[in-house]
Amino acid sequence: MDFRDLLSPSTKRHLQLVEAIYYSPDGAASSDQLLGVLACSMTSLLKDVKSINERQSNLQVIKYKGLYRLKAADHANIRSLYGDILSNSFEYKLIEELLYEESHGIVTMAERVFTSSSNVQRYLKRIEKVFKKTGIRLCYRPLRLEGDEMLIREFYHSYFIEKESGFEIRFPKLTQEQLLTVSKMIMNFLEVNEYRDRYLFQKDAVFRTIISLWRIKNGHSFPQSELRTNCLKSPTLEGLTAFKETVTKVFSLEVTDDVFRDINWRSFSDACVLNYAHQTQAIAENRKYGEMFEGHRFLVGQFNELMAHALNPSMIDEIARILTVYFYPFYKKKELIIDLRNPRKRFIEGLSKDYTSTTVKVFSLVQQFIEAYSFVPKEAVDYYVYLLVTLVKDSADIIELQNRKLHFLFIGDVMRLEEQHLVEYIRQSCHGNFELHQFEYRNHDDFDFWQEIKKYDGLITTCLVKNVPDSFPVAVIDALLPVQIIHKVQDLIETCLSDQK
Repeated sequence: MDFRDLLSPSTKRHLQLVEAIYYSPDGAASSDQLLGVLACSMTSLLKDVKSINERQSNLQVIKYKGLYRLKAADHANIRSLYGDILSNSFEYKLIEELLYEESHGIVTMAERVFTSSSNVQRYLKRIEKVFKKTGIRLCYRPLRLEGDEMLIREFYHSYFIEKESGFEIRFPKLTQEQLLTVSKMIMNFLEVNEYRDRYLFQKDAVFRTIISLWRIKNGHSFPQSELRTNCLKSPTLEGLTAFKETVTKVFSLEVTDDVFRDINWRSFSDACVLNYAHQTQAIAENRKYGEMFEGHRFLVGQFNELMAHALNPSMIDEIARILTVYFYPFYKKKELIIDLRNPRKRFIEGLSKDYTSTTVKVFSLVQQFIEAYSFVPKEAVDYYVYLLVTLVKDSADIIELQNRKLHFLFIGDVMRLEEQHLVEYIRQSCHGNFELHQFEYRNHDDFDFWQEIKKYDGLITTCLVKNVPDSFPVAVIDALLPVQIIHKVQDLIETCLSDQK
């Protein structure tokens, strides 16, 4: 389920416009470039710019010297845009209202979001169509979502995490004091169960807890048969008392043992194992967890082979655990939940440019894994590549170093000290398994010169070199353009690696 599929065409276009400017190499785009991306008229482009500037508080589109640029408020970045879009989009306002289930019908919903009944009906049809593909049903009287409870809760978690970006924890209809009480209970629960990353986990867990409470309040419980009753410890009495009082006051619920497990369904369903003992029992007792964990151990083992066995067994197990936690909610599901920003897509685009051969290898590995195990949707390929490469420090560089070492001849028409600086800059800034050799002497005989160059895989030079065959890899660089140097040398490396195949 792609969050963008729930947006209106105009909001999608606004998002495309801002991203086209933000992700352009110079942070600026001409009218022609934007018209090409949006496939619209100049009149529509100007209207879109005006609409964005009226709606967005943290980001403005400005035109300077014929180019469109973005002007961000202090301490804001493009993440603010995605949060603002979710806050201002009528579709997502309706989806948030569906969590609370306080609208008996379309008329009541229209009054709550300050729009017409016909608009609500139109928006709900789009929402219903998108949700139906994932097995989630839009029901009426009261307006609500039913179906795959795990997927519904995961969807709302992704929504609130992207909408409420920032350090502080905020959630509609709860005060800061109430949120602090929830947060303290969660920290206590994680601490008694010896969960290591509890501070990083805190905001996620608070949102999941409140979403679960709303779902339970409205009669949508997580299947108790999928929640374990052993292995995990309850919070201390002190940590639980204030939480129970808050839940009773805000949600009119009594926190029984069953309700507590339902609230913390991620831990009690093994979607997130909290410690080594929990993981051991999950592997032994939960068929789904065991299947995914062993499958991911195999994948990480294959990835480890690409890195010449740089990972030890405990590191392989830890990465397999993280992958299992990440993909557990999507076991045998039709689709993943893809947020608006989708940073993985941008990361993969950059990776494929800078580490072409590595990207191809990891993609091939992941595609074979998904086809063999088939417990996640095929669209998960990008997610796996992103996680594997980022979970292991310098993994892309390690894989690159497994290629045959390339030897490049460097010929410069600059002063000796400047040439030495360029050579060191290339060695430090460009990645891959290569060595640079400086040319000490040139005979005036072109034939001998060509015979010397042929000993190397490629040529890097600051001057025009004649009588070199077109098929021979050459990078002609400008000593004054460091960014261009990196791009040209990286292209040369990838060309030589492709020729090896």
